[in-house]
Amino acid sequence: MPYTIPSGQGTPLEMARMKFYPLSGGFIDVPGYPTPANTAFDGYELIHPRTHQANLGAPRTIPVTAQGRVQTTFILPSLDAQTGEAHLAYIDLPTFAVLSATKTHTIGGAIVGGMGTNKQGLELSGILLVQSLKFHDEDGADAWYSSLYPRTQCVIQPPAVNETQADITVNMSFSASKKHVTGADFSEATHGFLSAVKLPVVSWGQLNLVAWLADGVEDTFLLPTEAPANETFADTFKVYNTSTGSLVTGTPAADQFVAGAAPADGVVLLGWYEQVESI
Repeated sequence: MPYTIPSGQGTPLEMARMKFYPLSGGFIDVPGYPTPANTAFDGYELIHPRTHQANLGAPRTIPVTAQGRVQTTFILPSLDAQTGEAHLAYIDLPTFAVLSATKTHTIGGAIVGGMGTNKQGLELSGILLVQSLKFHDEDGADAWYSSLYPRTQCVIQPPAVNETQADITVNMSFSASKKHVTGADFSEATHGFLSAVKLPVVSWGQLNLVAWLADGVEDTFLLPTEAPANETFADTFKVYNTSTGSLVTGTPAADQFVAGAAPADGVVLLGWYEQVESI
């Protein structure tokens, strides 16, 4: 049966997961040697997310008044800051340190982090993936709704200590990007816009992104064992050379992608696929 692209219409509900992929020089910062080139970098998961709210600013409405009434009204883009806020029910010192461009350290049998450090304002920029837990299309069929923010910075706020559950606030800033997460330039012909802050995505399966750092020799790139591709891999598992934004020719499978030729040393590859569902 031929694969059908979702209509892009439906109703999302609840929060499933949130992942962050740090960028370096505009490319996903994949761990290099001694990590093997075929090992996928699966980003950093912000565990137990409860809510996420993006605030991209309300448009400005400017009335033109004359003769005692409004003659016409213009609508212009917002001048507000483009921000977001997430709330987590989980403390993860190693991941918080990564996002904050700091490190954890150990003393005795304890792990220690840092907040309110001199690295404030130097938090890492990265790609943010946010997914709803449920989505029904216009016919009531299950699908997945995801949001990609190509340029995001996160600031972790310490939780209150009281009788209620922990609530860790993550403040976010969003910036417009001229490039897709695949590395392709946005264009009027393909996308209808030249820059974007958010990319909403509807897919039948649960979208996942991974990245590999090619070494010029390896041609087989593995998916994470805990997040293999679902049965639609022949249609939905795509690999991009993020230096050019172009598709890499090759053969996808449930657990790996075999490139037609070994990508050049230092190239960051992006795997875009629909995984076996998991939260």
